[in-house]
Amino acid sequence: MLNRKLEVAALTVVIGYFLVPFIFSEWRTNFFTVGLVVSAFAVPFVFLIGIPFSWLLQKKLTNPVLSLVLHGIVGGMISGLFGLFVVQGMGFLLFFMAGLIYAALFALLDYLLQKTRFYQKHSGLEAT
Repeated sequence: MLNRKLEVAALTVVIGYFLVPFIFSEWRTNFFTVGLVVSAFAVPFVFLIGIPFSWLLQKKLTNPVLSLVLHGIVGGMISGLFGLFVVQGMGFLLFFMAGLIYAALFALLDYLLQKTRFYQKHSGLEAT
């Protein structure tokens, strides 16, 4: 399971790099700069907080919709609190939205990857 979570975290950061700038800026002006800055803040949160939290949720929940909602709430709140203390003005809202997007993307990719034939076939071999 940890291998899958690490793969999902890496995919989330890469896909988020291209997805989040559509929300925060006009794509013609500074698309790659916004993607780089938001991803630089998102990487530690995804790997240090997202993976352990997702692992705990997977142990307790079987409903993927509830898991997606809880991932989004926790991701949004943790990154929103970070934005509240670090950035002045609209920091909370911007960081909350970025955290919500990354957490929902993480949960969605984890669910989709979990349903692939490879992980269903090798689920008994994974360390828990």
